[in-house]
Parts: sequence; C-alpha cells; structure tokens
Amino acid sequence: MASLSTAYARGLRLGGVISVLKHFPGHGAALGDSHDLLPVLSHDLATLEAEDLLPFANGTRSGDAGMVMVGHVLVPAVDAVSPASLSAPVIMGLLRERLGFGGVVITDEMKMRAVSAERSVVEAASTAIQAGADLVLGDYTPAEHALIVNALVADCTAGRIDGDRLARSLARILALKAEFALLSPEGASTLEMWRSDALLAGRPFAAWSPDAIDGRFYPVPSPTNNAPGTPSRATGEFGPPSVADAASPGFTITDEQGIALYRDYLIHGGPLRLGRPLSRRFFLGGEVVQLTEGGLLRWKPDEGTADVFEGFEVFQATGTPWPVVDEWLKASGYARPEEGVATELPDIDPGQAQVGTPRGPVYRNGGWLVQSYTRAMVRKPMTVDPTSTPGAPAEVLWIGTVAKLMGAVPQDALAPFTWPVAD
Repeated sequence: MASLSTAYARGLRLGGVISVLKHFPGHGAALGDSHDLLPVLSHDLATLEAEDLLPFANGTRSGDAGMVMVGHVLVPAVDAVSPASLSAPVIMGLLRERLGFGGVVITDEMKMRAVSAERSVVEAASTAIQAGADLVLGDYTPAEHALIVNALVADCTAGRIDGDRLARSLARILALKAEFALLSPEGASTLEMWRSDALLAGRPFAAWSPDAIDGRFYPVPSPTNNAPGTPSRATGEFGPPSVADAASPGFTITDEQGIALYRDYLIHGGPLRLGRPLSRRFFLGGEVVQLTEGGLLRWKPDEGTADVFEGFEVFQATGTPWPVVDEWLKASGYARPEEGVATELPDIDPGQAQVGTPRGPVYRNGGWLVQSYTRAMVRKPMTVDPTSTPGAPAEVLWIGTVAKLMGAVPQDALAPFTWPVAD
C-alpha cells in the first residue's frame, strides 16, 4: 500500500493533477464511520509508525503529494481528546514534525457527525485552523462562509491565531497553485510579494573574505525534539524528521514556505544521500543556498525549486579552487599521494551507504588506508585488515564538512541560531 500511494501520487503529479493523501493518520483500522460517529484508532505509537503512517511517510517524503487530508478520527496515543482534524499534536506534531510534511493540509468535511455532533461548523473550522490546518473542507453557504471568516478574524485579533502562521498557510496554497499553473494574476502577485518580503526579512551578514559577497541568513527555527505526538513549541517550518535528533539545534532545510528546499532535499535523496544540514540558509552569489554533509542545496525562488551540488561539486559551487582543497586534505591526513597506491586491496567499506561510490583506488598514507568517495573521504588504520574485517571502523569525512572546516562557506552560517524568529 505504501509503494502504491507513492506511485499513484507521482502519476497524478505528472498528469497535472494535485494529489491528496488521506485520511491522515490512518482510517482503515479505526472502528466506526466518521459520517455517523467519531471513530477511534487505538494503535500505539509504534504500530502507528509501522503500519498506519507508512503510506503517508512514503508519499510525503517523495515530494509528490501536494496535500494531505486529516481525517475525523480519534487517536488516543497522540491526542485523547480531539479528533485528528482538530488536533495540533496530530497536525503539527505528527504530520508536520514527525513526517516533515511541508505541503497543504486540508481537513475532511466539517459537517460529518464525527465533528459536528459536539460543535458548530464555525467552531470546528476555527479549531482546525488553530491546530495547524491550511484549508477547511465544507459545503458552506455564503452565510456560513461569512461567519467562519469573521470568526477567524476574531481569533487573529484575540491572538489565538498568529498572523505569520496564516501567512505560511497562504503561501503554501499559492505555491501549490503556482506549481500547477492555477494562480490568477492577483495570486501570482501576492506570492511574489510574499517571497520578496520574506527574503528581505533575513538578517544580513558581512562578507567572510575580500572576494566574497555580503548576504543574509533566514532565522527559521528547526523543530523541537518533542516526543512523537506532542505539540511543538517551534513556530517555523520543519526540517528532516529522520535526522532531527542528530541534527544540530537551529538548523532546518526549508524555504520561506517550508516547501521547496525540503521537498527537493527529499527528491534528491534526503539524509541518506545528502546527510544532515550543516548550515543555515544564506546568500551565495546572489542565490539562497544551504550546506549539508554531502552537498549544497541552491534555491531558485522564482521557480520554487532547488538544485543540488553533490559531493566535490560543492567546491565548484562555492568557487573554491581545487589546489586549495587538495592542500587542505593533505594537511588533514586525507591526501592522495603520488606513491602508495594499494591496488591489491579492495574498496574500503565505511559501513555507510551515504558516502556514495568510490572515486578511485585505495591509497596508503602513513598509517592509514584512504579512499575518496562521491560524497566523502574515508580512511581507516593500516592495522585493520580490510580483507578479513570489511565492517571495521572507518573515519568518514563528509565533503560538506570539508567545505565547512576550510571556510568555503561563511562561518557565521554554521553557528546555531541565537535570535528569535520575530527578530
């Protein structure tokens, strides 16, 4: 089912149709029909992740799903009080943070008895938006539309809904429409202005070398490392869920809408290919980029997409001459000397598929065996026999880390965030 959901979403996207994964976080094993009552999905978190969430995880991480519909189902393991469609722990905690979904979130129809039995349509719509939904589904009359809009205005005025949060919802919707050529001229203008305003909101930094340019950082907080299903205290977009615990605090992969960079990060292989983020986003040569362990993401805001420079391409992208890189590798014990080729030895097995494929033979360098891979340099002591111990410990030096240590990127971009998002 998980592979079918991904393939189906991809086929729809290629055919120009927006795909919607539903009903999050899973309805098949829930008892009851949400048209008549509030069904209960009684799985614990481990079962949810192993079974119910798997199609959604695959569909969202592939970057093909444009929307996710949250169902009217109670999931006590995540929120024992509110239906998923009205639950911040489900929408923000489970879908946004745990799965890292940055696209549009829509609710199921709000007049279904699972929701409407205990609250009005206006109350349900307001609660859903407060919980993190971007769109609320309903067969509303013009009068109901007016009531809901007035209720949302009142929520904003009272501080129950943050204006920036609504702006992110609007940006996600406009970006999705733009991707499928559905924007009106007015919508396109709004999206362009929003992106421009967001770019200008970045904090400026000074050039890190005489030959470099000034640029800007973007103070977008990463997700908190809360337990699955708990509400987030972060107010920004979301980074890679599969490496959230290991990633440095304050780093995230996102554009202003929480869509393009993260989606393209996943499309280009995500943490298994590009590793963890190593920097904030910053301007490089007039373009927004972000350094990861295995490469460099470059955002194209006019298109809402991102390019990737993988492995040693990072140095080309940052304008770092190869002799400078080679000299640094020599000084760090990862040199590839003219003598010392160990052609009789097999490839070093670093025990990590993320480093890519070998770029050349194994070299002897002092007491080390050294080999260059697509996205990393790998070495291990000569005292280890690689023919008998293929899984022996090896030291992995990611190319992104080399760029970081060499100063090929602005060093200020590598520090954790020290200012709030509102600054």
